[in-house]
Amino acid sequence: MTQKSFPADFPELLYFGKGSTMSSTPHIHSFYQLEICICGEFHGRSREKNVRLLPGHYWLIPPETVHHFASYRKDVEYYTLKFTFQSAVPEREVYDDVTKYHLEAIRRIICNETPPSAFSNSGKEIIEAHLYAFLNHIASHAEETQERESDFIMRLREEICCHGYRMNVNELVQFCRCTRPQFKYRFKKESRWNGTIKQYIDHVLFEVARNHLQYSGMSLSRIAAIMHFPNLSLFSRFIRKQSGMPPSRYRKTLRNASPGSPE
Repeated sequence: MTQKSFPADFPELLYFGKGSTMSSTPHIHSFYQLEICICGEFHGRSREKNVRLLPGHYWLIPPETVHHFASYRKDVEYYTLKFTFQSAVPEREVYDDVTKYHLEAIRRIICNETPPSAFSNSGKEIIEAHLYAFLNHIASHAEETQERESDFIMRLREEICCHGYRMNVNELVQFCRCTRPQFKYRFKKESRWNGTIKQYIDHVLFEVARNHLQYSGMSLSRIAAIMHFPNLSLFSRFIRKQSGMPPSRYRKTLRNASPGSPE
């Protein structure tokens, strides 16, 4: 698919809403569904993939895709959009400034943080325009000849996210059921990471922490606990080491760069 093959008609928004409970029963429908995680964490499954959504993450579910929500934390908060669209868009996540911009713009309208109201015709049209640009960008990105992260590296990333600060190199080696030299060889072969494995673990943890700080309203203590840091002091030192500033100031910097983030 290329941009030239994209239809001229915009998506038609059928429904939008904020939720905190999810269907665990596999189901299917004829429209697209877009889930945007705002707070907490939830897991979903389709025939093709397993997904784990943290604040700032999204899951685009194409029509006729059997899916369900496997699990979620009690404090989860998300937005759902259901819409029809003429073109096929892959079930793929692209995280860059373009997708963040359009998702944030949609969220702000739904939250009534910027006019017009999402319930008005003009508000609906603006959401549909952002959806169109968002879908077009994903489809174009899928066409680029970009090396895909291997299943092995994706599993490592999931394991790091699941165990948080408790994860270390030895734990990853045990998870892969191989020797340490075998693990190092495979990691070097399949990853695009230039540093050490410990630095990679810290990199993944910092990505998770940054999303929590930017997109969730949770306290620093709560974020530290969710990410399995033994105490807030250690979490603060980790953020300061990675970002060069304490977490409270880093959170403020992130939100100033992304207007509309929760206070």
